[in-house]
Amino acid sequence: MINAKLFHYVNHSKLSSLIDLCKSINQIKQTHANLITTAQITLPVIANKFLKNVALVSLTYAHKLFDQIPQRDLFIYNTMIKAHSLSNHSYRDSIAVFQSLIRDSGYFPNRYSFVFAFGACGNGMCVWEGEQVFTHAVKVGLDGNVFVVNALIGMFGKWGNVEDARKVFDSAVDRDLYSWNTMIGAYVGSGNMIQSKELFDEMHERDVVSWSTIIAGYVQVLQSLESKIDK
Repeated sequence: MINAKLFHYVNHSKLSSLIDLCKSINQIKQTHANLITTAQITLPVIANKFLKNVALVSLTYAHKLFDQIPQRDLFIYNTMIKAHSLSNHSYRDSIAVFQSLIRDSGYFPNRYSFVFAFGACGNGMCVWEGEQVFTHAVKVGLDGNVFVVNALIGMFGKWGNVEDARKVFDSAVDRDLYSWNTMIGAYVGSGNMIQSKELFDEMHERDVVSWSTIIAGYVQVLQSLESKIDK
């Protein structure tokens, strides 16, 4: 059992190690109680560390914890947006936390906020919400950030909207290898191997992801042809 008095004296490094030991709901509840008793939960760095760990064990408990944290900073909001965006059942919760960040927190979302929110909108096929998130990215001037651009291309790609994905890709001032791979992946996902191969041929640099994506696309084409022949 973790002694509550210990929390009064350990430094942040040791406290982080104790938080890392929480692997079950019972351990999380015990540590949570100690953090409240010692007022450590009011420290954003500690609260965020604990929130990240809790989200790996129970997203439901993590959201309850998020609601109870008295001083939520941008990192805590981003942690919750990301956690929900990675769950198959709570994409809209991710978007709701993003909206709360804009509406209630007094903070401006940063590039990570938008990356996680676009991921949730793409995975959850939340088209209207995704358009609203994009509008806000434009308002705060982050629509040209390469991380945000890549996430936006990925979101459109997951929706099957390769035309808008390509518009974002073509208009991007700053593109990296991930931008190219994401756009090629969007074409492959839509079954457009002609466009994906053309873009692949234009690349000045390729990595394992580039080759894996284009090969996977041709494998899908072959499997589709074999299926039609068998019928």
